[in-house]
Amino acid sequence: MIKIEEYKEEYAKELSEIILSNMYTINIHDHGKEIIDKIAINFTEEAIKRDFPKRTKCFVATENNII
Repeated sequence: MIKIEEYKEEYAKELSEIILSNMYTINIHDHGKEIIDKIAINFTEEAIKRDFPKRTKCFVATENNII
């Protein structure tokens, strides 16, 4: 069953992997590596742990405890 949950720090590593994978496989075609490299620093595990709690609300979808 898919659940929508509020962000928890324990999700940071997997969220980073998903976001960065998408950026370097999909978005890179529209923006190029140089721009993606600059944006990617905002989505490392450490950056997510630091920045996501500051957002008003951040939610993730999970299914069987997998994001």
